[in-house]
Amino acid sequence: MKKVILKKISVQNFRSKSFEFAFGEKNVLSGRNRCGKSTVKNAFLWLLTGYDDEDRANFNLFDTTVEYTHDTAIPAEVSAVLQIDDLEYELKRSARMGWTRPRGKEEFERKNSDDYSFSIDGIDRTATEFKKWVEDNLAPVDMVKCMLNTQHFLYLVEDWKVQRKYLANIAGKISDSDYTGDYTELFDQFKKYTAEELLERLKTLLLPLKKALGTENTKGEKTVELEVLQKNLIDLKSIVDAELALNTLKEERDKVQAEIRDMQAPIADIAKKREEVYKEIEKLERDLREAKIAYNKKQQELRSGMENEIATANAKNDVLARENAASKRLYEQKQQSIISNKARLEKMEVRLQELRTENIAIKSREFSDNVCSYCGAPLSEEKIAENKAKFDAQKERDRENNKNEGLQLKQSIETLKADIELAQKDVDAGLQQHTYVNVDDVRVKLHKAIMDTVPFENTDKCHEIQKSIEDTQKTMPELPTIDTTAQDTRIKELNEKIDEVIRVAGQRGLYTRQTQQIDAVKAEMKAMAQERASLEKIEQQLVAYEQEKADIVGKRVNNFFDKCHVSMFSVKKDGSLAPNCVITMDGRRAATLNKEGTITAGVDVSNAFCKFYGLNLPLFVDDYESVSADREIVSDRQIIALKVDNSDLTLTEM
Repeated sequence: MKKVILKKISVQNFRSKSFEFAFGEKNVLSGRNRCGKSTVKNAFLWLLTGYDDEDRANFNLFDTTVEYTHDTAIPAEVSAVLQIDDLEYELKRSARMGWTRPRGKEEFERKNSDDYSFSIDGIDRTATEFKKWVEDNLAPVDMVKCMLNTQHFLYLVEDWKVQRKYLANIAGKISDSDYTGDYTELFDQFKKYTAEELLERLKTLLLPLKKALGTENTKGEKTVELEVLQKNLIDLKSIVDAELALNTLKEERDKVQAEIRDMQAPIADIAKKREEVYKEIEKLERDLREAKIAYNKKQQELRSGMENEIATANAKNDVLARENAASKRLYEQKQQSIISNKARLEKMEVRLQELRTENIAIKSREFSDNVCSYCGAPLSEEKIAENKAKFDAQKERDRENNKNEGLQLKQSIETLKADIELAQKDVDAGLQQHTYVNVDDVRVKLHKAIMDTVPFENTDKCHEIQKSIEDTQKTMPELPTIDTTAQDTRIKELNEKIDEVIRVAGQRGLYTRQTQQIDAVKAEMKAMAQERASLEKIEQQLVAYEQEKADIVGKRVNNFFDKCHVSMFSVKKDGSLAPNCVITMDGRRAATLNKEGTITAGVDVSNAFCKFYGLNLPLFVDDYESVSADREIVSDRQIIALKVDNSDLTLTEM
């Protein structure tokens, strides 16, 4: 078993207290109330777990009687030297008030959280690393609470389910072979779900089934639905009676209709003759319509030919009109071009005469630059020769330019004269215009044809066919009158009765649908019942499994207890067992024990967790003055007893 000794603890400004103690194997920490005894225990708990003896995280770490600022705040620090077997470790946890300065402000404000730091043997660690060290070297943090704080498991863990979970940890792993019951089907479910998940899944699946099928005290929705369907089921006997009555009524109606047919038999030949006359009249009326269509078509074709001739002539005249307009525009353009070209010709001839004059002037130029143009002094022969060469070159260029422009101008004049002459010939030939097609004669013929047209109704052909229709109508035989009033009245009465009987007999389809619906609901209820039975079987197995598991856990856990006893079930008023976690000592529940009893039970539970994890941790015993002499705590663990007396805080050996 790993032995852990608290060698020394140093506290600075933790809950307004500062102290340092070095502990031996058996220790008594005594003093009056509020002098700091519990602070020692809480400081050690906070150092290892971050919680105090009331399971509050980082609670009231700083002096609440002092109003701190960013500059005056001092950290709360707890450090301790632990000896684990033969090795010593120094652990330290610090808390510093969290401050922040909002943008644009000079004063600091308290943050919602504080800042924490951790170290092991002087090496800084993160919170995660520090917790991992504790759990690697001691036990999970929740289990460390149960071992160091003797009241934690019994009086701070209020949920019995959590207590059972903690005890399951020290019961060790339970294999399938440890169970005596047959849970094969349940173990298959555990491959996919945990016991808690399976229980929730069963509740979820059973809820709609119980709602549909009902329970001992409630009627299910499907049961109510089936009762309503059965209550509203149509009476089959009334449908059968209606079907028999329907056949009888139809037979009687057939007899009455046969009587009417017998009475109407003599007029059958007359009716046949009338039908033949009707067909003949229909044929003559059809001939009349066809004759009218043919007559009107012929008249229309006559008019259409003349209308097409007029339309063709008009289209041709439109083309001639466009061509005449184009010829006129071209004629006028040529007249205008003659005028403008003559004006250009006149300007060109004037310019040609100017070029001839300029040519004479260029030829008559003579060199005269023998003196300086600035001072008038005679130039040297060399300079005079240079100036004369420039003069001759410029004179030659001017003559060449004059000559080229004159030649181009002469060519342009000749071209322009040719254009004027050609255009003048076209103008002299005069404006050419097409002659339009005359359609007046055709319009006169069309008008006469329209006026001369006779309506078909006034033609001999129409009169001839109409007379044939009238003559045929005169051959139509008259039908004799037959009185079937009595028979019609009887048929009407029978039809009304038949309609009423059909309404009842027609409900057979509804009856069939109702029975099918009832059968479907029954089948659905049967399937639901089977599913419910299957799920409830698993649920019962789960209950039995949990009960047996709790028994196994209870037996294993009780082996770790010396004074206490754990029961995983409690007895309800009806005598049945309900899952629970009940801790008793001397037959009394832990919650009803006196002060000495709670201390004794708490130490026993703390020892049980230590035994399982193979740890010999320091044992803090608060309110030690309540322990009588005959029940003095005896343990191989390091004991730190907290005892109330009237002295200052003092540490002595036990």
